[in-house]
Amino acid sequence: MRKVIFILTTCLLITSPVFSQSKIEADFGAGFMEGLSTKLKFGNNVQLALCQGYAPGVSTFWLTGTELYFHFGKQSKFASQRTFYVMVGMSATVFATGYDSFEKIVTNARIGRTINFSAKTGLNVDFGIGKLSADDIDGYHSTFLPTTSVHFFVRL
Repeated sequence: MRKVIFILTTCLLITSPVFSQSKIEADFGAGFMEGLSTKLKFGNNVQLALCQGYAPGVSTFWLTGTELYFHFGKQSKFASQRTFYVMVGMSATVFATGYDSFEKIVTNARIGRTINFSAKTGLNVDFGIGKLSADDIDGYHSTFLPTTSVHFFVRL
């Protein structure tokens, strides 16, 4: 039964719009809670992103995660991608090293705008709310905080 579910899931993912849009985008920027970060996005109006944050002075790697983007609104004159988006994501301190030995998990939801400079470059600016869950000596503690980011992107 597990093999059948795996095969069906694989077939659905291969034929889904996220993969069939064949767009790859590399983002470089910074944000509150993610630090300096790089993102690799797949898709066009629906995007799946793999993210890696860096926090200089804290550790080599900071938050590692995934994000899902849904673009809407009017189309840019430079690209077929819509100009506004909603993003949901989850990141954790998977590879973090240094003095911070406690696990952190960040779940966030943002709304943003894509500003296209050309067909290949632009800026993504977004803001929203994030939930920071930190594993401390006496268990997990959660805090809701505002979150924001600004990323320069290059479409490959």
